[in-house]
Parts: sequence; C-alpha cells; structure tokens
Amino acid sequence: MSTRAVYTFKTNSEWDNSEVHIYKHHDGYPKGGLTWIREAYLYYREHQETMKHLVNRDALSTCFLLSINKGEQYGNCEITEHHEKHGDLEYRYEIFISNDFKQTPIANNICIKVFSCASWEGEEKLIFIGNFAEAIAEFQTLKVA
Repeated sequence: MSTRAVYTFKTNSEWDNSEVHIYKHHDGYPKGGLTWIREAYLYYREHQETMKHLVNRDALSTCFLLSINKGEQYGNCEITEHHEKHGDLEYRYEIFISNDFKQTPIANNICIKVFSCASWEGEEKLIFIGNFAEAIAEFQTLKVA
C-alpha cells in the first residue's frame, strides 16, 4: 500500500511567504518522509556550490526532486499546486529553511512540521514541530551527516 504525502517547502520572511509543493506517491509516513528530506539535505550539502544562487526554499526543493529521482525505486513524485489538491494524502510536511542555512547547512537550520491527514481518520493533526535533527530523533530516522 502506498503512503502518499505532500512536501511543502516554505519561504517565511516578512516580505515573502511563498511555497513550493511536491507530491510523492509512496513512503510518506514520518520515517520514510524524513528520509526523503534527509536525502535532499545531503544532496544540497554535496552540491552547495551549484545551488548558491537559489533562494533557500528553491535550493532545497530542487535538491529534493533531484535526490529523490536518482534511482528507479524512488521517483513517483511531481510538483503540485497545493496539498489540498490531493484527497488521498496520509501525511504532509512543511519545511522552513532558516536564513542561515546557506552559510551553515546543518539540520538545526531546517524546521519541520509533520501533519497526519488521512481522510478516514478525520481532521488533520499536527503530530510534530521542531528542527530537522529533533524530527530525526523523534521518528528514529537515519542520522544526518
């Protein structure tokens, strides 16, 4: 069974609150979802010089797409208009990148909100809020390098 999720990469400043949404067809449960975010984070760290001219939100969302599509077993994702366009979601993630991320790309400079939103369970619930390192510890995902 697939666990569908939307990953929303957000810019959160006083003059820009824009978002980029990526729908992924499977492995969206927290342990899996955080693994995909981890892969994007590691991809960013490896290709930081290439991404330096993009805003933080675009750099990490681009790395998400590139890292997630590197192998045949991954993939099955697309840029989407909004998480509300998908009635089949089980989880969704909001990812905020701090202004210091480019200078110091560490897990503490990424904030994550995780929502459980399976329609058959009723209302959407916020199940986690904190930085990326805390999310990895909470859901026992692989450690961040």
